[in-house]
Amino acid sequence: MPPTPTRSPTPNTPPTPATPPTPTTSSQPRYNL
Repeated sequence: MPPTPTRSPTPNTPPTPATPPTPTTSSQPRYNL
């Protein structure tokens, strides 16, 4: 297997900042309890 560059896996992975917003709203109501 040839050495794969780090540039290839980067574009394959989606932006993480887009996922956090969802869990934050779900945990908010739980904290109120």
